[in-house]
Amino acid sequence: MVRKEQNKRKSILDKLDLDSIPKSTKPLVDTKKVLKHPVTKVIICGVAIYGILKVSKYFVNAYAELIRASKNLSDARR
Repeated sequence: MVRKEQNKRKSILDKLDLDSIPKSTKPLVDTKKVLKHPVTKVIICGVAIYGILKVSKYFVNAYAELIRASKNLSDARR
């Protein structure tokens, strides 16, 4: 049974003309052209700035909490 399946696979592979199939295909969208487009650059920069501001908000809040806690600690020691 296994031998018959192997023979079938071999016969199918023999019938295929693998040389006629292209080795690589061109993508539908050229990523280099997309990244060079000015609108794409504006969108990427906008998202990056938004992300930096969003993350920096948490750092500023954490630093403010640290300053507030150290001020409360120094006031408690007096």
